Amino acid sequence: MIIHDRFPVPRLVVCDQHGSQARFLLAKLNPSATYNNANEMAAGSDIIFTDDVSLQVFFEHLQRLAVQS
Repeated sequence: MIIHDRFPVPRLVVCDQHGSQARFLLAKLNPSATYNNANEMAAGSDIIFTDDVSLQVFFEHLQRLAVQS
């Protein structure tokens, strides 16, 4: 399997729609709900929290750390 040849080994989660692991699929396809913008979600929409941060948030945090050093 090609996943074993990669370094670092990516995390593989097998998930089916409406299954117990569906939150992983939804969070990756549409990471629109985060802990920072939960109040901005439309009424009646499903909130799926993800611990993943966007690339922009990661770079902003990295820039702040670089400036502090």
